[in-house]
Amino acid sequence: MFIGCQKEPDGGQVTPPPATTCKLEKTYAYDDTGAVIDSALYVYAGDQVSRINYLDYYVTYEYQGSKVSKRNYIETGGTSSFGYDKFTYNSDGTLNKIEFFVLSPLPIVIYSYELTWVGGKLSKIVSKEDLAGSGTLNPEYEYTYTYTGNNITQCLVKDLTTGDTYTLGYQFDTNANYYSKTPDALFTDYLFSEFSPEILAFVLSANSVVVYMEDGASYTVGYTLDDKKNLKELALDGQVLVKYFYKCQ
Repeated sequence: MFIGCQKEPDGGQVTPPPATTCKLEKTYAYDDTGAVIDSALYVYAGDQVSRINYLDYYVTYEYQGSKVSKRNYIETGGTSSFGYDKFTYNSDGTLNKIEFFVLSPLPIVIYSYELTWVGGKLSKIVSKEDLAGSGTLNPEYEYTYTYTGNNITQCLVKDLTTGDTYTLGYQFDTNANYYSKTPDALFTDYLFSEFSPEILAFVLSANSVVVYMEDGASYTVGYTLDDKKNLKELALDGQVLVKYFYKCQ
């Protein structure tokens, strides 16, 4: 721990400075021309995110203890939810299922993601869909994850309708995951405002993704941290995707 210059008190005790805590205050997302395409402004209840304001809508969060249990979607200027995500967990605290409901006016589930874990590591996700509102969710895609150590280095995606497959790959540096200071990124980060199994390696791996591979193409993932080691900027092939701003005290 860094200790500022001060006179050592009697008894050899050194008083450390007060701990600095930082909360994510806002994020900006950019298109490939560098123009802002959306923003996210964060509201807290204590240490938990209670609301995020986007340009066209906002979401509110409900919790069971420290776990996000529900995310409600409301149009900007409105008060009534038009849909919500429901999150359920396994007994060990790992995420078991995500279900997205639309209200019309009764809740109808139109998407779901079912997650399988082995030894505390995500091994598979099956996505299901019912866009017709028939009440029956049909399997759509299966995502199978391969690890090297504690990093997800491959995701095999299988279309459960056609049987077609394609592979995503990830490479890492040796630094601690840049999301490690924000464990709720899966639910609150701008990039995860819509659940995406393809980029879970960015959050669930021990180290930081620096190369993303898809369909034979490779993309360099760049990131910068601020002086407090918070994620400040994320870029793909030099093009900034998201910038992060914090309020520290």
